[in-house]
Amino acid sequence: MQTDPTPDSTPPDPGGPPASGPGSGPDPFDTGVRPEELEIGKPVPLRTPWGEFALYPTDRGVLCAAMFCPHLDGPLWEGTMSGTEMTCPWHRWRYDLSSGGCVHVPGGELEPGAEASRIQRLTVRLTDAGTYEVLGPAR
Repeated sequence: MQTDPTPDSTPPDPGGPPASGPGSGPDPFDTGVRPEELEIGKPVPLRTPWGEFALYPTDRGVLCAAMFCPHLDGPLWEGTMSGTEMTCPWHRWRYDLSSGGCVHVPGGELEPGAEASRIQRLTVRLTDAGTYEVLGPAR
């Protein structure tokens, strides 16, 4: 007979790293940016321990994604924003900030698996102190 674990019990170790503690997951980075400082459609650039990202305030919440377009390093954060989509001002490639996927390539199709087909994203959350923090990439 198998019993349900109590809230204080720890599930068996699947052989991977511990579920919590140093080095076990994404580290938070406090941006220092408060909700009242953001305006929908106006990205805020950030330098994080993982590179250059931007907070993208949308009508569906605040997202965090790469500042630069993976196509040719154009300034994605300076592009045109519509909903959760961002269009690079250099060559008009368009990315969905909620998924990170490329949704439009002018005059052609993106090759499946191409590096430029995705932008890196980070998880955003509001801290108890009232500022946004981003979580580093999963390890």
